Amino acid sequence: MVNGTKVMELAANLPWLAIFDEVTIYTKSYIPIVFIVMGIVGNVVTLIVFIRQKSWHKQGLHYLFCLALTDLGCIVFQAVPVWLEDGLRDMTGARFYLSIITSSSVVCKILRYLWTVSTFMSSWIIVAFTVERTIAVLKPLHAYKFSSVKRRKTVLAAMFVVCASIVVVYVFTFNTYYNDDQMVCLLDNRLQGTILYTISVIMYAFGVYIIPCFALTVLNLTIISVVRSGMAASINESAATKHRSLTINLLLISSLFTVLMVPSAIGWAAFFLLRKGLTPLDNRRFVNLNQFLTVISQANYSTNFIIYARRFDFFVPTVRAIVRCRRCYGVPKNTGPAKEDSSRDVKN
Repeated sequence: MVNGTKVMELAANLPWLAIFDEVTIYTKSYIPIVFIVMGIVGNVVTLIVFIRQKSWHKQGLHYLFCLALTDLGCIVFQAVPVWLEDGLRDMTGARFYLSIITSSSVVCKILRYLWTVSTFMSSWIIVAFTVERTIAVLKPLHAYKFSSVKRRKTVLAAMFVVCASIVVVYVFTFNTYYNDDQMVCLLDNRLQGTILYTISVIMYAFGVYIIPCFALTVLNLTIISVVRSGMAASINESAATKHRSLTINLLLISSLFTVLMVPSAIGWAAFFLLRKGLTPLDNRRFVNLNQFLTVISQANYSTNFIIYARRFDFFVPTVRAIVRCRRCYGVPKNTGPAKEDSSRDVKN
């Protein structure tokens, strides 16, 4: 979002800060390319692999399927247009870039709305899945009541309706305007100090990051403590075995989410609440830092397919079959019993 040469000139009297600025500029220019490619390819492959499983609706994959869909939305509606404009501008010295998100106020509002819906959904899908896994570990004999296909679809539909409704506020708060002689699409600083502006900042920080991260931390610690104490196995060893693979996947996904998203949440919330009193140089440096943290957080939307490839034994064979243009549904017949457990029905 900022011109690298200008930032370096402003920070010339502070060498270590100049180095920091340069690092953040290069980071937000080049690293997003990796995450964008990984995110688009990985999530599309994940959607195809899950759909090609004959009994995917019985394997507890509803949440993971929708998570891949919303993560893809986060990449397409946010990472791609921002990099095409800001990343290319910094890489080419402002000689070439595509202004999509700032082309008009309408486009800005539409893309920001779709992005916020995707981010809210992505966060709360992980929370919903974690709640289901927690119940499965604590009460395996009653887990089928909460993990039925109908209940999962109901939960996902309800979350979508709620998220799509509450983020309508961002249609009124996001706008295009000039910031330091450069067109941006952010929360309108002309609204700073108003109730609508404050609600927008707090709702996003708490709704996407703080509350989900707190809930995931508590639920994951509960799952880990129960599993380590042996309570799950003593209640129902068979049910615990069936749930183990999905539970491990979830722990990895939710831990990655918490570690990557919290710094970005704190940084942007602080910036939007405090930027009125910032000097131009501090404003630029704050934006640089937050864009760097945002780039790092994009790994949350781009790397889940690696976890699936490592944890689901049907994932890699299906990808190979897709590449070879052959049909492949599920795990090969000669797969051992231990591997079959990770992809079998987890009704219980």
